[in-house]
Amino acid sequence: MRKTFDRKIYAGLALTMLTIMGLIYAWSVISIPIEREFPEWSKADISLTFTLLMVFFCIGQLVCGYIVNSIKPKQSIIMGAFLLLLGFYIASRAHSTIVLYLGFGLICGFGAGIAYNAVMNTMIKWYADKPGFISGVLLMGFGAGGFLIGKLYQMCTPTEIGGWRISFVIMGAAIFVALIICGLFFEKPLEEEQGISQNEIDEYNSKPIETLKNPIFWIYYLWAIVCNAAGLSLISQGSGIVIQVLPSVNASTMATLVGIISIFNAIGRVLFGSIYDKYGRSTSMQLVNIMFIITAVVLFAALKTGSIVILIITFIIGGLSYSGIPPTNSAFSREYFGSKYYGVNFSLVNSNMIIASFGSTLAGMIYDFTGSYNSIFMLIIGFAIMGFVCSTSISAIEKRKK
Repeated sequence: MRKTFDRKIYAGLALTMLTIMGLIYAWSVISIPIEREFPEWSKADISLTFTLLMVFFCIGQLVCGYIVNSIKPKQSIIMGAFLLLLGFYIASRAHSTIVLYLGFGLICGFGAGIAYNAVMNTMIKWYADKPGFISGVLLMGFGAGGFLIGKLYQMCTPTEIGGWRISFVIMGAAIFVALIICGLFFEKPLEEEQGISQNEIDEYNSKPIETLKNPIFWIYYLWAIVCNAAGLSLISQGSGIVIQVLPSVNASTMATLVGIISIFNAIGRVLFGSIYDKYGRSTSMQLVNIMFIITAVVLFAALKTGSIVILIITFIIGGLSYSGIPPTNSAFSREYFGSKYYGVNFSLVNSNMIIASFGSTLAGMIYDFTGSYNSIFMLIIGFAIMGFVCSTSISAIEKRKK
């Protein structure tokens, strides 16, 4: 017999699961002992792991989007849990980049994507009346997971060479158990529990093929690519930036400083979700663009002065800038393309990460070429300017249609 709880209970379970899956944002810290064991691997080699992680995270979302209405959300979550367990174990055995890419990049990314979409698709139905707010709250957990897991990993990982392998096995097992427990109690709402009538939803549903024919989708998609690339450039190179500003920094301080990005990435997601619900798409998108430009300028100042205070400000603004993209993606998918096909349409929007993730690889290549992070601030500014063009173009199309 189907037993449902108050939607706040499901929100709590969803928040727990997305916080766990936020491990993908902890790569900057997770990779430090791996780089120490394999100094012959270049920064670009290491960054490619993160790129592959994001690529297969998006592919996992897309696959789940097509099956999410055919199976129960708990089944997708359990599938994701098994894949994460397997991926961490394979990565723990890595002595080559190929094995690391396979375990952490491909399998963990795919598993996290499947579970992530199942959670988001279910909760957007429970909170159909507040899509921006619930997206912000859940994605706050997703962003905070990078900081929490990064700190836990840094605290528990043995300092000797290869100690990270033990941590990978333990993390995989812990994530598996937590997702299984939460997933077993997770249910999607019936029509009468969604907070909005099905007739109202059906008025503006868009099938995936129709979504792909909509020019607004593609302009928004480009905006999401360039803004995500800007954020991932900063996140993936966070530890390296800290070292350039503070060459003698210890591992604990580094994890804390890099974690500032995740903290404000988390906090900002609730803020931007509420901003979208109250002020709409244009305000949310333009605010992200402006904040990325400010991030780039402050980053340049931090690198030039070697000031820890300015570096902290950089990471705060950078985290807030990046925080605006995920809840805007979710609310935009729900507002413009409806709820019925949200699982697929949302994954189509999020597939921008497949391209955007190469921003981290590009940032690593720039570092390998220049030996400095000074030029990355120009990369972020360039992406933000392109974001302005995209947001303004959508507004112009909407204005002509009125």
